[in-house]
Amino acid sequence: MEMMMESYFNLHYYGYGMGELGFDSDDEDMEEEEEKIVEPVKEEVENREFPFDDDVFQYIAKAPRARVGWDNLPMEVLIHVFTFIRPSDRNSAALTCRRWFEALRHPQFLNATCFHFERIEVCDSKSPIQIFLDSFRHFTNIKLTRVQFSGQTAFWDFFGVYIREITFDNCALTKPKLCNIVGCLPNLERLNLIDCDELFKSWHPVDFQDMILCKRLTHLGLRKCSAFNEEHLNYLIAMAPRISSLEISKCLKELDPNQRVQILSHILRILKIYKHQMKSVNFSYTMYDDLFLKQFAEIESMSLSTISLSFFARAPIKDPGIIDVLRKHTNLIHLDLTSFLNLTDFALIEIADSMPLLKTLKLNGCWLLTDFGIGEIR
Repeated sequence: MEMMMESYFNLHYYGYGMGELGFDSDDEDMEEEEEKIVEPVKEEVENREFPFDDDVFQYIAKAPRARVGWDNLPMEVLIHVFTFIRPSDRNSAALTCRRWFEALRHPQFLNATCFHFERIEVCDSKSPIQIFLDSFRHFTNIKLTRVQFSGQTAFWDFFGVYIREITFDNCALTKPKLCNIVGCLPNLERLNLIDCDELFKSWHPVDFQDMILCKRLTHLGLRKCSAFNEEHLNYLIAMAPRISSLEISKCLKELDPNQRVQILSHILRILKIYKHQMKSVNFSYTMYDDLFLKQFAEIESMSLSTISLSFFARAPIKDPGIIDVLRKHTNLIHLDLTSFLNLTDFALIEIADSMPLLKTLKLNGCWLLTDFGIGEIR
C-alpha cells in the first residue's frame, strides 16, 4: 500500500517566532534572539523524556482512498463471477485489465483451457515449440492436429508432468512415438485418438512387452477411426487399468458388416470385464444395430452415470433396445441421444419415470418425438 507521508516541523519549539505583522525582517535582531533562546532550549530537551507533547516531527500516515469498481473486486468474488461466463467470453473479459487477466490464470480456469497445436512440426529448434520451451505457463490440456513429429524434443519432458489430457487428431503418429510421448505424461488422465487410421494400419504386430502403463488414465477416446482391431483395443485398454470412461464415436463406418460385428462384440466383452469401474460410455454416430443395444443392456452390475448414443439403423417398433438400456441404467446424470432417429415418446416416458438423478438430456435430431413426450419430461 502506498503511504502518503506528511511532516510538520514545530518552529516555536526551537524558539523561532513571528512578530505581530509576520516574520521579522531584521537579521541582527534574529541573531540576537537565537543567542538568547538556543541555550535554554537545549537544556530543556536534554531534561525531557520521549515522547513529549509537542513533537519536533509529526508523521501522519494516510492510506489512499478506497477505490470502488469492477476492477477492484476481491479476487475470490471475481473468480466466482467468471465461473458463470462461457470460456470464450471469459477470455475476452480477461483483456479488460490486468486484474481480470490474473483471475483468468486461476488454476480452475487454466485446467479447463485447451491449447491447440495445428499444422506444426514438433521440434525444439522451430517455432512455436522453441518459444514454448521458455514459457512460464503450463497447460493441462493439449490438442495436436496434423502435427509432424521429428526426432527427440524436450517439450514433453518439460510440460509432460502438467498434462492431464492429450488429443491426437490426424497426426503423423506411429506406435513407438505414441508410447514415447505417453511415457512422458505420468499424470495423464484422458487420451483421445481422432482420425488416426494411419497409426493402426502401421501398428503390426501388436506387442504387449513394451506396453506403457498409465496408472492415472481413466478415459480412452477413439473418434473417426475404422482401422483398429481387437488387439489394438486390448493394448489401449491394458494401458489404463483404472479406465472408467470409454468413447468409440464416429467409428467403424468403413468396415464390412462382419468385421463391424466382431469389433462391437469385442467392445461388449471389454465392458463386461470392466463393468464394476465403468461410469461413462459414448457410442455416438458409430454404426451398430438394435441387437447391440439389447446386449449392452444385459450387462449386469454396471452402473453408468453418462451415456451417449446415436442410432441410424432400423429398429423394431415393439420393445426396441433403447428401452432396455433406459430401464437398466436408472442412475444416469447425463444422457445424450442426439440423432437417435428411432427415439419415440415411449422412451421419454421411461426417462421421466425412472431417472430421478438426470441433469442433462440432449435430444437433437430426434424427429419422431411429439409434444406428448416433451410434456412428460416437463
